[in-house]
Amino acid sequence: MPVDLTNAGVAARVGGLLGRLHACVPPPHGEADPWYDTVPDPASWDQLADCARANRAPWAASLAERAGLLRELSAVVMPQTGESLITCHRDLHPDNVLVDGSGELVLLDWDDAGPASPGRELAYLLVAWHVHDGQPDAAAVRRTLAAYQAAGGPGRIRDQHSFGMLIACMLNFLRAQASVALDPRAAAGHRQYACAEISDTLTRLPTPALIAQLVNLAASIT
Repeated sequence: MPVDLTNAGVAARVGGLLGRLHACVPPPHGEADPWYDTVPDPASWDQLADCARANRAPWAASLAERAGLLRELSAVVMPQTGESLITCHRDLHPDNVLVDGSGELVLLDWDDAGPASPGRELAYLLVAWHVHDGQPDAAAVRRTLAAYQAAGGPGRIRDQHSFGMLIACMLNFLRAQASVALDPRAAAGHRQYACAEISDTLTRLPTPALIAQLVNLAASIT
């Protein structure tokens, strides 16, 4: 069954799950995928907004309003060079976790698994699971972080750059969906889906203030 995010015990359980995974995964194979630590050219967001307006895309105004935030977030993303990488799931959001008959969490969809920084995946998880309407659930964040460390998880959230994987994934996804939405050769259903995903992603973009809150919460645990 799906995870009940209103259950207070879920935060510790997902933190423990990720901590155990990170503590026992095999060494990574292959090179790190740039999808997870590089972003589109920051200047391209204004150009994309102009193109969207010219094509009367329903998300054009929303993108234009957030072009400055997108540029600001882009500056946070740095290559993972020099960080200790492990095999990570790299897509650990609630839709990819189910609860089995015994109440244990089961992690699905390993198609994107590959090399990544454990600290960056931990930061990704905090936003995916514990941020709602732009506000963090501080108690849930603390429970997840404490359970992760208790389970032997090696990742730590050091600063804003720990959120680089989350930001890279969101910005690269946003750019990819915009390409589909603005492609007249794409099927109408695909363009409609892309438009919905663009609007959803734009509303969920983390702000520097949110990231600072999460960094401070992490510092209170470590």
